[in-house]
Order: sequence, then C-alpha cells, then structure tokens
Amino acid sequence: MATDPTTNYGWDLPDVSADAGSWGTLLNTILDDIDDKLFTADAVADAALPLAGGVMTGHTDLLTQHISGLSLVGGSGTKTIDLATANYWRITTNLAGAVVFDITNIAGYSAGNTDVVAVILQIKAGSLASSITFKLDGTIFVPLWQDGSAPTYAANGKDDIIVLFTYNAGAATPVWIGVHAVASPA
Repeated sequence: MATDPTTNYGWDLPDVSADAGSWGTLLNTILDDIDDKLFTADAVADAALPLAGGVMTGHTDLLTQHISGLSLVGGSGTKTIDLATANYWRITTNLAGAVVFDITNIAGYSAGNTDVVAVILQIKAGSLASSITFKLDGTIFVPLWQDGSAPTYAANGKDDIIVLFTYNAGAATPVWIGVHAVASPA
C-alpha cells in the first residue's frame, strides 16, 4: 500500500491507483486519527480562558502591561492605595494636614519572589500637606528616594508624580525605591 503524508500532520493519504483494495481501510484510519486529534484540541480549547469575562490566576509573564487607574479625594488622613484595584492613583483635590498613603494587597508574592511591583501617585499640591508618610499594609516604610532624601512637594497649581516600586516584593522587608517629578496638569 503506497502512501503520501499530509503537509501539516503527516497523516498517510491513500494512493488511489495503488491502494484499490485497501483504500477504505486506510481512509477510515485517517479519519479516526483526525477525529482523535480534533477531539483533544477541542477539549483543550474549551478549558482555555474565554475571550471575554474569564479569570486568569497564577503568574503571567508580560513584556508590557495595561494598568488601571483610580481617583482619591485629597484632604488629610489615611488614603488606601489598594493594588488589587489599581496601580495608578490620582489625588484629585489638594492635600491638607498629615497624609498617610497605605499601600495594600500586594498579594501572591512568595518569599524570594523578585517580581517588580509599581505604584504611581499623581498628587495635587503635595506641598499643602504638613507631612506625607507611606505604609505597606499598615507598616510605615521609607522609600529609597532618587536624590537620597524625601522630595520637596510642589506648590498649588502643580501635581507631584510619585512612582514607588520594589524589585523584591516577596522579601520579608521589600526595598521600595521612590522617584519624584513635578507636572503641570492639563
């Protein structure tokens, strides 16, 4: 029985001129093989994340990331920065008095994990606060600032952009680096 393989899967194709007596048997074998492979592929596709509305769990390696943003009202007191809901936070009104930014929900980072976690704060008139403190799940931490000391915050009419990130979120005491810039809001 002479055969030629298919281009993609290498399935044997009957040679009509040479396989006159066994053509049907060979074709049935080919169709059974196709049926098995398609059934397996269908099961894998059904178990995969749907195009919309699914929930992805576990660690995902991405080269780029779209981050969500939320707004907070200024004033004084504790401002919870919940990383389960957003990584970018815009404080829409002036700060006043003592302000604490408490970063929460840095979940899923086991000991030794070296993933980067970033928080972006756009603060309206940071200089109007009497003090700005950072906490991680309720515990005060001091970022390693780009210039070696905490920034001087902008006057009214300007926004402070604070980027806090850690490269070892899974450590018992993660190292947080702070970068500060001043922007004129549009």
